[in-house]
Amino acid sequence: MNQFQLNTTLNQDCFTLGTIKNSLILLLNNKHYPWFIIVPKTSIEQIDLLDESLQVDLLQQSSQLSKFIRGNYTIDKINIASIGNMVPQIHIHVIGRSKTDPSWPGVVWGQTHKTEYTKEEALKVQNKLKTFIPELQESSI
Repeated sequence: MNQFQLNTTLNQDCFTLGTIKNSLILLLNNKHYPWFIIVPKTSIEQIDLLDESLQVDLLQQSSQLSKFIRGNYTIDKINIASIGNMVPQIHIHVIGRSKTDPSWPGVVWGQTHKTEYTKEEALKVQNKLKTFIPELQESSI
């Protein structure tokens, strides 16, 4: 089995906030949306090919992140998706959407609206998430 390595695109586009149950939790570096990404540490690229226990873990993690977003951001909708056309590594997007975000009501994929987080802002998100999900093993940002 291959050693797990985070896809280069995800690594460049996101802050790694930490690990929960063998999944990385990422924050997309765009303040327009509370956008988190779950990446299970596996070489498998499709959800249906994962062991059932890992599938359950992903569902629970996406639910935890949804609750975190709902409690910490002003949102109208939460979108959860696994789209791996550009990045084949399995990953789950958990995105808070608001009627005031620059892409509403359209999709966020491929949008050019971007305002990056400062390191300090990303650390604040990480600290809030750690308070909400105590089992989060923090990563260095």
